Amino acid sequence: MELIENHILNSQSGIACGEKSRKVGYPHLRMNNISNNMNLDLKLLWRIPATENEIRSYSLQKGDILFNNTNSADLVGKCCLFDIDSNETFLFSNHLTRIRTKNTLNAKYLLYWVNFLWQKQYFKDNCDKWVNQAAIRVEDWIFPFEIPLPPTPSDQLAITSDLEYRMAHVEKMRAAALRQLDAAKAMSAALLNEMFSQETFDGYPMVRLEDWTCDIASGQAVSSVGGNYQKQGIRYIQGNNLTNKGFAPVPIVYTEVKTHAAMSRSVVKPKDVLINIVGPPIGKISWYPEDQPEANINQAVVRVHCPEDLDYRFLTYLLRTKKYYDYFVEVKVGARQWNISRTNCADIKIPRVPIYLQHDLVKKFEEKIDGISFVAAAERQLEAIEALPGAILREVFDFDEENTGS
Repeated sequence: MELIENHILNSQSGIACGEKSRKVGYPHLRMNNISNNMNLDLKLLWRIPATENEIRSYSLQKGDILFNNTNSADLVGKCCLFDIDSNETFLFSNHLTRIRTKNTLNAKYLLYWVNFLWQKQYFKDNCDKWVNQAAIRVEDWIFPFEIPLPPTPSDQLAITSDLEYRMAHVEKMRAAALRQLDAAKAMSAALLNEMFSQETFDGYPMVRLEDWTCDIASGQAVSSVGGNYQKQGIRYIQGNNLTNKGFAPVPIVYTEVKTHAAMSRSVVKPKDVLINIVGPPIGKISWYPEDQPEANINQAVVRVHCPEDLDYRFLTYLLRTKKYYDYFVEVKVGARQWNISRTNCADIKIPRVPIYLQHDLVKKFEEKIDGISFVAAAERQLEAIEALPGAILREVFDFDEENTGS
């Protein structure tokens, strides 16, 4: 075992810059440019202006490790290697830390070691946490600890080459599984659009959602009523809790009981339908599960309380169809950030179908979805593949947990 800091040449956090462009300036790597599988992702690349001093301090060279020091608790600590050949000068944000190793420590070997710590949630367990954000310093939580280090750089290279080969194979498996899952989801979406199509409801009147005696409310920021976030209290639902597969219970944010009371108009109860109105993406629809406690919503969410003659599942499935997504896109405002309003949601026109037919359609749809077993199989296959990198790294790094603060 070797002390990591003895093999580090230097480390440097990056530069913050509010002025950015897609076309002008120096490439500025950010959190999104580090994928969850240790790769550099340049699909979305911002550029910034920089002085000569900033270029000297914050430029990257091939072989640098980029460590994500600030992100959500789940993502903080992900890392990648800057390994591209380019005539351009690349800079990096203050949410990243650049790590340069000495010749005694192969950068890829350290990269796999740090990713191993991330896979076992070492950074999540030890980071400083705020609402929706977490941070960790490599100088405090990596460098002072020991690493199982083969004696020579060539030995390190042999291990990293083997890991690189195995990880590349896993990535091919993952890509194939994603293609299968995308195909399965496309079939599910096609079924949804077919069963809840306009043709299905021919002959039924179209009514505004609010005119069907629905109680529709938009949320608000807790600060607008003098409230604060809490570690416990009343659940405060945000846009990232909504998915088109169902309600996502994490991340969990709470607010005070008195704040919840001050926001009484946007109280959420089980079976309420929730619409994400800020994006992209916009138009994610979930119902609030039957077994959950009373909650509230932030300004990115609209809550719909359905009357007895409107099945909340029927409304959810209906609003997930392409027709209503197209409506959300049509009425949105904003370029970089999309927004729709409570009024836009109230104005949605839906077919006024008798409740017994709503129940029947929902039942038939859910039975058919359950019958598409390959959707669940594809998800299970992908889940198993996602676990492989951690398993591979555990095989290689047999370490003393006391030396990593775990």
